[in-house]
Amino acid sequence: MNSIELEINVGEEKLPPVKLGMLSYDLDDRVRVARLLTDAGYSVRNESAANLERFEQRVTDDDWDLIFIHARKPIELIAEIVELAHVHSPNVPVFGITSTGQNNQAELMDLGITDLFSAYDIQRVASSVTREVAANADRKLAFEASRLQSAVKLAEDERSVLSKIGQLVSSSLDIGQVYSRMIEQVKRLIPLDTAAIAVADVVENSVTLEYVAGKPLEEFEQGYVIPMSGFTPASQLARFVLVLDTGLLEEMRPEFPGIAEMMDADVQSIMAIPLVHSDEVVRFLAMTSSVENAYGPDHVATGEQIGAQIAGALANSRLHARISKIARTREILVQIGRDASAARDALELYTSVFMNLRKLIPIDRAVMAMTSDDGDALIIEHVEGIEVDGLSLGHSIDLSNLVPNVLSEPRRTTTLRISIR
Repeated sequence: MNSIELEINVGEEKLPPVKLGMLSYDLDDRVRVARLLTDAGYSVRNESAANLERFEQRVTDDDWDLIFIHARKPIELIAEIVELAHVHSPNVPVFGITSTGQNNQAELMDLGITDLFSAYDIQRVASSVTREVAANADRKLAFEASRLQSAVKLAEDERSVLSKIGQLVSSSLDIGQVYSRMIEQVKRLIPLDTAAIAVADVVENSVTLEYVAGKPLEEFEQGYVIPMSGFTPASQLARFVLVLDTGLLEEMRPEFPGIAEMMDADVQSIMAIPLVHSDEVVRFLAMTSSVENAYGPDHVATGEQIGAQIAGALANSRLHARISKIARTREILVQIGRDASAARDALELYTSVFMNLRKLIPIDRAVMAMTSDDGDALIIEHVEGIEVDGLSLGHSIDLSNLVPNVLSEPRRTTTLRISIR
Protein backbone atom coordinates (compact mmCIF):
# COMPACT_ATOMS: atom_id res chain seq x y z
CA MET A 1 0.00 0.00 0.00
CA ASN A 2 1.14 3.53 -0.77
CA SER A 3 -0.20 6.75 0.74
CA ILE A 4 -0.52 10.07 -1.05
CA GLU A 5 -1.02 13.28 0.92
CA LEU A 6 -2.71 16.11 -0.96
CA GLU A 7 -3.06 19.81 -0.32
CA ILE A 8 -5.92 21.63 -2.03
CA ASN A 9 -5.46 25.28 -2.93
CA VAL A 10 -8.57 27.40 -3.40
CA GLY A 11 -7.65 30.95 -4.40
CA GLU A 12 -5.21 32.15 -1.77
CA GLU A 13 -6.64 29.90 0.95
CA LYS A 14 -4.67 26.73 1.63
CA LEU A 15 -6.80 23.86 2.95
CA PRO A 16 -5.43 21.11 5.23
CA PRO A 17 -3.74 18.16 3.47
CA VAL A 18 -5.96 15.37 2.09
CA LYS A 19 -4.55 11.87 2.83
CA LEU A 20 -5.10 9.04 0.33
CA GLY A 21 -4.37 5.45 1.29
CA MET A 22 -3.44 3.09 -1.60
CA LEU A 23 -3.13 -0.67 -1.29
CA SER A 24 -0.73 -2.80 -3.46
CA TYR A 25 -0.37 -0.44 -6.42
CA ASP A 26 2.42 -1.12 -8.86
CA LEU A 27 4.82 1.67 -9.75
CA ASP A 28 3.04 2.64 -12.99
CA ASP A 29 -0.29 3.12 -11.16
CA ARG A 30 1.29 5.22 -8.44
CA VAL A 31 3.07 7.44 -10.96
CA ARG A 32 0.00 7.96 -13.14
CA VAL A 33 -2.31 8.78 -10.15
CA ALA A 34 0.26 11.13 -8.61
CA ARG A 35 0.78 12.92 -11.98
CA LEU A 36 -2.96 13.36 -12.52
CA LEU A 37 -3.48 14.77 -9.00
CA THR A 38 -0.43 17.04 -9.28
CA ASP A 39 -1.68 18.38 -12.63
CA ALA A 40 -5.01 19.11 -10.88
CA GLY A 41 -3.22 21.38 -8.39
CA TYR A 42 -2.73 18.97 -5.51
CA SER A 43 0.54 18.69 -3.58
CA VAL A 44 1.33 14.97 -3.50
CA ARG A 45 3.54 12.93 -1.18
CA ASN A 46 4.01 9.18 -1.61
CA GLU A 47 4.35 6.66 1.22
CA SER A 48 4.52 2.91 0.81
CA ALA A 49 2.75 0.06 2.63
CA ALA A 50 2.59 -3.21 0.76
CA ASN A 51 0.30 -5.62 2.62
CA LEU A 52 -3.10 -6.00 4.25
CA GLU A 53 -1.80 -5.85 7.82
CA ARG A 54 0.00 -2.60 7.12
CA PHE A 55 -3.15 -1.24 5.48
CA GLU A 56 -5.23 -2.05 8.58
CA GLN A 57 -2.63 -0.40 10.79
CA ARG A 58 -2.65 2.75 8.67
CA VAL A 59 -6.44 3.16 8.53
CA THR A 60 -6.55 2.49 12.26
CA ASP A 61 -3.81 4.92 13.28
CA ASP A 62 -4.19 7.70 10.69
CA ASP A 63 -6.95 10.20 10.03
CA TRP A 64 -7.73 9.63 6.32
CA ASP A 65 -9.84 11.84 4.07
CA LEU A 66 -9.91 9.39 1.15
CA ILE A 67 -8.87 5.76 0.68
CA PHE A 68 -7.77 4.07 -2.60
CA ILE A 69 -7.61 0.26 -2.88
CA HIS A 70 -6.36 -2.19 -5.50
CA ALA A 71 -9.65 -3.64 -6.81
CA ARG A 72 -8.09 -6.18 -9.19
CA LYS A 73 -7.80 -8.78 -6.43
CA PRO A 74 -10.41 -11.54 -5.71
CA ILE A 75 -13.75 -10.13 -4.57
CA GLU A 76 -13.41 -11.84 -1.13
CA LEU A 77 -10.16 -10.01 -0.44
CA ILE A 78 -11.56 -6.70 -1.68
CA ALA A 79 -14.60 -7.16 0.61
CA GLU A 80 -12.24 -7.68 3.56
CA ILE A 81 -10.28 -4.55 2.67
CA VAL A 82 -13.41 -2.40 2.30
CA GLU A 83 -14.76 -3.76 5.59
CA LEU A 84 -11.54 -2.74 7.35
CA ALA A 85 -11.80 0.73 5.86
CA HIS A 86 -15.46 1.11 6.90
CA VAL A 87 -14.83 -0.19 10.43
CA HIS A 88 -11.84 2.01 11.19
CA SER A 89 -12.76 5.04 9.05
CA PRO A 90 -16.56 4.81 8.63
CA ASN A 91 -17.03 8.29 7.15
CA VAL A 92 -14.15 8.10 4.66
CA PRO A 93 -15.00 7.35 0.96
CA VAL A 94 -13.24 4.40 -0.68
CA PHE A 95 -12.07 4.41 -4.33
CA GLY A 96 -10.79 1.44 -6.34
CA ILE A 97 -8.55 0.81 -9.36
CA THR A 98 -9.69 -2.00 -11.71
CA SER A 99 -8.44 -3.56 -14.92
CA THR A 100 -9.92 -2.46 -18.24
CA GLY A 101 -12.94 -4.63 -18.97
CA GLN A 102 -13.10 -6.07 -15.46
CA ASN A 103 -16.63 -7.49 -15.23
CA ASN A 104 -17.32 -7.43 -11.47
CA GLN A 105 -17.70 -3.66 -11.07
CA ALA A 106 -21.34 -3.94 -9.94
CA GLU A 107 -20.31 -6.32 -7.16
CA LEU A 108 -17.49 -3.98 -6.15
CA MET A 109 -19.82 -0.99 -5.97
CA ASP A 110 -22.22 -3.06 -3.83
CA LEU A 111 -19.43 -3.37 -1.26
CA GLY A 112 -19.63 0.39 -0.68
CA ILE A 113 -16.87 1.67 -2.98
CA THR A 114 -17.52 5.27 -4.00
CA ASP A 115 -15.97 5.13 -7.51
CA LEU A 116 -13.92 2.79 -9.70
CA PHE A 117 -11.20 3.70 -12.20
CA SER A 118 -9.70 1.48 -14.91
CA ALA A 119 -6.54 2.16 -16.90
CA TYR A 120 -8.85 3.43 -19.67
CA ASP A 121 -10.62 6.10 -17.58
CA ILE A 122 -8.05 6.77 -14.85
CA GLN A 123 -7.94 10.40 -15.99
CA ARG A 124 -11.22 10.83 -14.08
CA VAL A 125 -9.38 10.42 -10.78
CA ALA A 126 -8.70 14.13 -10.24
CA SER A 127 -12.25 15.33 -10.93
CA SER A 128 -13.85 12.52 -8.90
CA VAL A 129 -11.52 13.13 -5.96
CA THR A 130 -12.23 16.86 -6.11
CA ARG A 131 -15.99 16.25 -6.04
CA GLU A 132 -15.69 13.81 -3.16
CA VAL A 133 -13.42 16.11 -1.14
CA ALA A 134 -15.95 18.91 -1.55
CA ALA A 135 -18.84 16.58 -0.70
CA ASN A 136 -16.99 15.25 2.32
CA ALA A 137 -16.30 18.80 3.52
CA ASP A 138 -20.00 19.55 3.14
CA ARG A 139 -20.88 16.43 5.12
CA LYS A 140 -18.48 17.44 7.89
CA LEU A 141 -19.98 20.93 8.02
CA ALA A 142 -23.49 19.48 8.08
CA PHE A 143 -22.51 17.02 10.81
CA GLU A 144 -20.93 19.77 12.89
CA ALA A 145 -23.98 21.98 12.41
CA SER A 146 -26.23 19.12 13.46
CA ARG A 147 -24.00 18.41 16.45
CA LEU A 148 -24.13 22.04 17.54
CA GLN A 149 -27.90 22.11 17.12
CA SER A 150 -28.19 18.96 19.21
CA ALA A 151 -25.92 20.45 21.87
CA VAL A 152 -27.98 23.64 21.98
CA LYS A 153 -31.22 21.66 22.20
CA LEU A 154 -29.78 19.44 24.93
CA ALA A 155 -28.71 22.52 26.90
CA GLU A 156 -32.17 24.04 26.49
CA ASP A 157 -33.85 20.78 27.49
CA GLU A 158 -31.54 20.45 30.47
CA ARG A 159 -32.33 23.97 31.68
CA SER A 160 -36.04 23.33 31.19
CA VAL A 161 -35.95 20.03 33.05
CA LEU A 162 -33.89 21.36 35.96
CA SER A 163 -36.18 24.36 36.22
CA LYS A 164 -39.27 22.13 36.23
CA ILE A 165 -37.76 19.79 38.83
CA GLY A 166 -36.91 22.83 40.96
CA GLN A 167 -40.52 24.00 40.76
CA LEU A 168 -41.85 20.54 41.62
CA VAL A 169 -39.65 19.88 44.64
CA SER A 170 -40.32 23.33 46.05
CA SER A 171 -44.08 23.12 45.49
CA SER A 172 -44.70 20.65 48.29
CA LEU A 173 -43.27 20.18 51.76
CA ASP A 174 -43.74 16.43 51.20
CA ILE A 175 -41.51 15.65 48.20
CA GLY A 176 -43.00 12.17 47.98
CA GLN A 177 -46.12 13.75 46.50
CA VAL A 178 -44.21 14.89 43.40
CA TYR A 179 -41.98 11.84 42.79
CA SER A 180 -43.98 10.65 39.76
CA ARG A 181 -43.90 14.04 38.01
CA MET A 182 -40.24 14.45 38.89
CA ILE A 183 -39.33 11.10 37.26
CA GLU A 184 -41.20 12.11 34.10
CA GLN A 185 -38.91 15.13 33.86
CA VAL A 186 -35.78 13.04 34.47
CA LYS A 187 -36.79 10.76 31.56
CA ARG A 188 -36.51 13.73 29.21
CA LEU A 189 -32.74 13.75 29.77
CA ILE A 190 -31.75 10.28 30.93
CA PRO A 191 -32.96 7.02 29.32
CA LEU A 192 -34.66 4.72 31.80
CA ASP A 193 -37.12 1.84 31.93
CA THR A 194 -37.42 1.71 35.72
CA ALA A 195 -36.65 4.34 38.35
CA ALA A 196 -36.58 4.11 42.14
CA ILE A 197 -36.04 6.43 45.08
CA ALA A 198 -34.31 4.49 47.85
CA VAL A 199 -33.32 5.25 51.44
CA ALA A 200 -30.44 3.66 53.34
CA ASP A 201 -30.89 2.34 56.88
CA VAL A 202 -27.47 2.53 58.56
CA VAL A 203 -28.60 0.62 61.66
CA GLU A 204 -30.04 -2.30 59.69
CA ASN A 205 -27.38 -1.96 56.96
CA SER A 206 -30.02 -2.15 54.26
CA VAL A 207 -31.66 -0.08 51.54
CA THR A 208 -35.44 0.26 51.18
CA LEU A 209 -37.17 1.19 47.92
CA GLU A 210 -39.34 4.12 48.91
CA TYR A 211 -40.79 4.77 45.45
CA VAL A 212 -40.72 2.76 42.20
CA ALA A 213 -41.94 3.80 38.74
CA GLY A 214 -41.77 2.48 35.19
CA LYS A 215 -41.31 -1.10 34.00
CA PRO A 216 -41.98 -3.51 36.89
CA LEU A 217 -39.07 -5.65 38.04
CA GLU A 218 -40.04 -8.79 39.93
CA GLU A 219 -39.52 -8.38 43.69
CA PHE A 220 -38.07 -4.88 43.28
CA GLU A 221 -41.31 -3.11 44.14
CA GLN A 222 -42.05 -0.28 46.55
CA GLY A 223 -41.13 -1.26 50.12
CA TYR A 224 -38.62 -3.92 49.05
CA VAL A 225 -35.63 -4.11 51.41
CA ILE A 226 -32.22 -4.86 49.92
CA PRO A 227 -29.63 -6.17 52.43
CA MET A 228 -26.25 -4.50 51.97
CA SER A 229 -24.24 -7.58 52.98
CA GLY A 230 -21.66 -8.14 50.29
CA PHE A 231 -22.05 -4.61 49.00
CA THR A 232 -20.75 -1.32 50.37
CA PRO A 233 -22.13 -0.71 53.91
CA ALA A 234 -25.15 1.59 53.95
CA SER A 235 -23.16 4.14 55.94
CA GLN A 236 -20.55 4.31 53.16
CA LEU A 237 -22.74 4.66 50.07
CA ALA A 238 -20.95 6.42 47.24
CA ARG A 239 -21.29 10.19 47.10
CA PHE A 240 -20.77 10.18 43.36
CA VAL A 241 -22.88 8.99 40.43
CA LEU A 242 -22.34 5.24 40.04
CA VAL A 243 -22.73 3.56 36.63
CA LEU A 244 -22.83 -0.22 36.20
CA ASP A 245 -22.43 -0.90 32.50
CA THR A 246 -23.29 -4.19 30.83
CA GLY A 247 -19.81 -5.67 31.16
CA LEU A 248 -19.56 -4.87 34.87
CA LEU A 249 -23.02 -6.32 35.51
CA GLU A 250 -21.95 -9.54 33.81
CA GLU A 251 -18.90 -9.70 36.08
CA MET A 252 -21.04 -9.09 39.20
CA ARG A 253 -23.78 -11.49 38.19
CA PRO A 254 -22.32 -14.71 39.66
CA GLU A 255 -21.58 -13.11 43.03
CA PHE A 256 -24.70 -11.00 43.66
CA PRO A 257 -28.13 -12.68 43.24
CA GLY A 258 -29.90 -9.31 42.95
CA ILE A 259 -27.83 -8.47 39.87
CA ALA A 260 -28.66 -11.84 38.31
CA GLU A 261 -32.38 -11.28 38.90
CA MET A 262 -32.29 -7.85 37.28
CA MET A 263 -30.32 -9.06 34.26
CA ASP A 264 -32.79 -11.91 33.84
CA ALA A 265 -35.46 -9.18 33.67
CA ASP A 266 -33.51 -7.59 30.75
CA VAL A 267 -31.67 -4.94 32.78
CA GLN A 268 -28.46 -4.11 30.89
CA SER A 269 -27.42 -0.79 32.48
CA ILE A 270 -27.82 0.76 35.94
CA MET A 271 -27.11 4.28 37.19
CA ALA A 272 -27.42 5.43 40.81
CA ILE A 273 -27.45 9.13 41.70
CA PRO A 274 -26.74 9.89 45.39
CA LEU A 275 -28.88 12.62 46.91
CA VAL A 276 -26.35 14.22 49.25
CA HIS A 277 -27.17 16.96 51.75
CA SER A 278 -24.68 18.25 54.34
CA ASP A 279 -22.35 15.36 53.41
CA GLU A 280 -25.08 12.82 54.15
CA VAL A 281 -26.68 10.54 51.56
CA VAL A 282 -30.33 11.21 52.39
CA ARG A 283 -31.64 9.08 49.50
CA PHE A 284 -30.50 7.97 46.09
CA LEU A 285 -32.18 7.85 42.70
CA ALA A 286 -31.56 4.61 40.83
CA MET A 287 -32.52 3.87 37.22
CA THR A 288 -32.20 0.94 34.88
CA SER A 289 -32.25 0.48 31.11
CA SER A 290 -32.61 -2.53 28.82
CA VAL A 291 -30.09 -0.88 26.45
CA GLU A 292 -26.48 -2.05 26.74
CA ASN A 293 -24.12 0.60 28.13
CA ALA A 294 -26.93 3.16 28.10
CA TYR A 295 -25.29 5.70 30.41
CA GLY A 296 -22.35 7.84 29.34
CA PRO A 297 -20.45 10.88 30.70
CA ASP A 298 -23.19 13.32 29.62
CA HIS A 299 -25.79 11.37 31.60
CA VAL A 300 -23.51 11.32 34.64
CA ALA A 301 -23.05 15.11 34.47
CA THR A 302 -26.81 15.60 34.13
CA GLY A 303 -27.42 13.19 37.00
CA GLU A 304 -25.12 15.19 39.26
CA GLN A 305 -27.13 18.34 38.62
CA ILE A 306 -30.46 16.58 39.17
CA GLY A 307 -29.17 14.96 42.38
CA ALA A 308 -27.97 18.29 43.78
CA GLN A 309 -31.37 19.83 43.14
CA ILE A 310 -33.41 17.01 44.65
CA ALA A 311 -31.22 16.43 47.72
CA GLY A 312 -31.91 19.80 49.31
CA ALA A 313 -35.66 19.39 48.85
CA LEU A 314 -35.53 15.89 50.36
CA ALA A 315 -33.64 17.16 53.39
CA ASN A 316 -36.17 19.97 53.84
CA SER A 317 -39.03 17.51 53.40
CA ARG A 318 -37.55 15.19 56.02
CA LEU A 319 -37.00 18.10 58.43
CA HIS A 320 -40.56 19.29 57.88
CA ALA A 321 -41.90 15.77 58.54
CA ARG A 322 -39.86 15.52 61.75
CA ILE A 323 -40.98 18.93 62.99
CA SER A 324 -44.58 18.17 62.07
CA LYS A 325 -44.43 14.87 63.96
CA ILE A 326 -43.00 16.55 67.07
CA ALA A 327 -45.64 19.26 66.90
CA ARG A 328 -48.39 16.67 66.40
CA THR A 329 -47.13 14.57 69.33
CA ARG A 330 -47.05 17.58 71.62
CA GLU A 331 -50.53 18.59 70.50
CA ILE A 332 -51.93 15.14 71.30
CA LEU A 333 -50.15 14.93 74.65
CA VAL A 334 -51.58 18.31 75.58
CA GLN A 335 -55.04 17.06 74.53
CA ILE A 336 -54.62 13.95 76.70
CA GLY A 337 -53.85 16.23 79.64
CA ARG A 338 -56.91 18.36 78.94
CA ASP A 339 -59.16 15.31 78.68
CA ALA A 340 -57.75 13.93 81.94
CA SER A 341 -58.65 17.16 83.73
CA ALA A 342 -62.14 17.22 82.25
CA ALA A 343 -62.97 13.51 82.61
CA ARG A 344 -65.94 12.77 84.85
CA ASP A 345 -64.97 9.15 85.50
CA ALA A 346 -62.26 6.57 84.79
CA LEU A 347 -64.04 5.11 81.75
CA GLU A 348 -64.25 8.51 80.06
CA LEU A 349 -60.56 9.13 80.83
CA TYR A 350 -59.42 5.76 79.46
CA THR A 351 -61.51 6.09 76.28
CA SER A 352 -60.09 9.55 75.63
CA VAL A 353 -56.48 8.44 76.23
CA PHE A 354 -56.67 5.57 73.76
CA MET A 355 -58.55 7.62 71.20
CA ASN A 356 -55.72 10.17 71.19
CA LEU A 357 -52.93 7.58 71.27
CA ARG A 358 -54.30 5.99 68.09
CA LYS A 359 -53.44 9.24 66.32
CA LEU A 360 -49.76 8.67 67.15
CA ILE A 361 -49.22 4.91 67.04
CA PRO A 362 -51.03 1.86 65.59
CA ILE A 363 -52.91 0.02 68.36
CA ASP A 364 -54.64 -3.39 68.05
CA ARG A 365 -55.24 -3.91 71.76
CA ALA A 366 -54.97 -1.56 74.71
CA VAL A 367 -55.37 -2.38 78.41
CA MET A 368 -55.58 -0.16 81.47
CA ALA A 369 -54.85 -2.03 84.71
CA MET A 370 -54.54 -1.13 88.41
CA THR A 371 -52.29 -2.83 90.93
CA SER A 372 -54.03 -4.63 93.75
CA ASP A 373 -53.80 -3.31 97.31
CA ASP A 374 -51.05 -5.81 98.16
CA GLY A 375 -49.15 -5.06 94.98
CA ASP A 376 -49.08 -8.73 93.92
CA ALA A 377 -51.55 -8.49 91.05
CA LEU A 378 -52.85 -6.31 88.26
CA ILE A 379 -56.61 -5.80 87.97
CA ILE A 380 -57.74 -5.02 84.37
CA GLU A 381 -60.11 -2.02 84.52
CA HIS A 382 -60.39 -1.16 80.83
CA VAL A 383 -59.86 -3.01 77.53
CA GLU A 384 -60.05 -1.81 73.94
CA GLY A 385 -59.43 -3.65 70.68
CA ILE A 386 -58.73 -7.35 70.15
CA GLU A 387 -60.03 -9.68 72.86
CA VAL A 388 -57.56 -12.10 74.48
CA ASP A 389 -58.75 -15.06 76.55
CA GLY A 390 -57.99 -14.64 80.24
CA LEU A 391 -57.13 -10.95 79.83
CA SER A 392 -60.55 -9.35 79.75
CA LEU A 393 -62.22 -6.67 81.90
CA GLY A 394 -61.98 -7.47 85.62
CA HIS A 395 -59.38 -10.20 85.17
CA SER A 396 -56.59 -10.41 87.76
CA ILE A 397 -52.98 -11.09 86.74
CA ASP A 398 -50.74 -12.56 89.44
CA LEU A 399 -47.41 -10.75 89.37
CA SER A 400 -45.62 -13.00 91.84
CA ASN A 401 -45.41 -15.81 89.31
CA LEU A 402 -44.09 -13.51 86.57
CA VAL A 403 -41.32 -11.12 87.57
CA PRO A 404 -40.29 -10.74 91.25
CA ASN A 405 -40.27 -7.25 92.69
CA VAL A 406 -41.97 -5.65 89.65
CA LEU A 407 -43.14 -2.92 91.99
CA SER A 408 -40.64 -1.50 94.45
CA GLU A 409 -43.35 -0.43 96.91
CA PRO A 410 -46.81 -1.85 97.67
CA ARG A 411 -48.75 1.20 96.56
CA ARG A 412 -51.73 1.71 94.29
CA THR A 413 -50.31 2.38 90.80
CA THR A 414 -51.91 2.95 87.41
CA THR A 415 -50.30 0.95 84.60
CA LEU A 416 -50.86 1.55 80.90
CA ARG A 417 -50.39 -1.46 78.68
CA ILE A 418 -50.56 -1.18 74.89
CA SER A 419 -50.39 -4.16 72.58
CA ILE A 420 -49.36 -3.47 68.98
CA ARG A 421 -49.56 -6.11 66.29
